[in-house]
Amino acid sequence: MTISSDESLNVREIHYVTKEVETTPSPEPEDPSPTPEVTPSPEPENPNPTPNPEPTPEITPNPEPTPEITPNPEPETGNGSGNQTIINNDIDMTKIEVSYTPIIYSQEVNGELVFSDISFVNNGATYVVISISGITNNSGMKYVEPNYFGDVSEWDRLGKKNSREFISPSLHSLNNDFSTSYTTGDITFKSIEDSTGRIDLGILPPGGSATYSLDVLHGKSFETGVDFIWNLDWEFSLPE
Repeated sequence: MTISSDESLNVREIHYVTKEVETTPSPEPEDPSPTPEVTPSPEPENPNPTPNPEPTPEITPNPEPTPEITPNPEPETGNGSGNQTIINNDIDMTKIEVSYTPIIYSQEVNGELVFSDISFVNNGATYVVISISGITNNSGMKYVEPNYFGDVSEWDRLGKKNSREFISPSLHSLNNDFSTSYTTGDITFKSIEDSTGRIDLGILPPGGSATYSLDVLHGKSFETGVDFIWNLDWEFSLPE
């Protein structure tokens, strides 16, 4: 292409010259090489395969043992007199099953010691004698009878010396199912301490119960607090 200009006319002319050029046609493109078929690689094997879990064996519980029963011997044919049947017996030792209150605590209410109750229940199949076999005094205070100072009202008037030295606890029956009762009144700790043998309270039938309260007479004048423990020893036995 040639570009010329005429200044007088201020015209620019553009002349196109076309030249034929022999063109050699491009050869037909060759068919591309066929794409080889790709065979997928097999999945890699797990070098450490996870073994199948062992099946959990079914556990059959052991059946309850069937008590062995000695079969009766073959019957014998008697002839005249002198024929016998031997009867074998086996009785187990009787079990005594009595539940009781193992510990009680005191609470001071208006200057008086108040205790929870002491209870017994016969859970066995036989009659049981409830007895007191002993007592231990860890208080440093002497057990005395309720009338030690005369009328029981005198306990409230005791000074600090006698308040610290003397005390009078007693067991009082609230209710009981004794088939036979051996005590009728209150059982003082002083009488238990002086006893040379056990003190029988009564015979408790199967399913029966008995309940006692603990009543304490004491002074009211203490310069310092006093902590103490009493131990009552119980005995449960078969009646004669």
